[in-house]
Amino acid sequence: MQENKKNYIASYIKEYVSENGWSILNCSFKLSDLQEIVNEDGWCKVKVAKRKEESEKGATHYSYEDDYQKDTFVPKANAKKPKDDSDDLPF
Repeated sequence: MQENKKNYIASYIKEYVSENGWSILNCSFKLSDLQEIVNEDGWCKVKVAKRKEESEKGATHYSYEDDYQKDTFVPKANAKKPKDDSDDLPF
């Protein structure tokens, strides 16, 4: 099985949680890292994930490139197909 290596992006992401329960992520990214992953449409696809422990500088999350490609999806060979009930109509 091939292991996908994550392309980490230099960032500082800190989550702030209010007493009322809402939260917000304060994100800072290194521009040169984002410029390297811009796609042909001008978008940077980034995933943000929660760290297991807060970093020494207070970061609560980290970021990496979202390398999912829709065209590379291969469905499972044994996936169940939905049953066609078009002949079993009650009227």
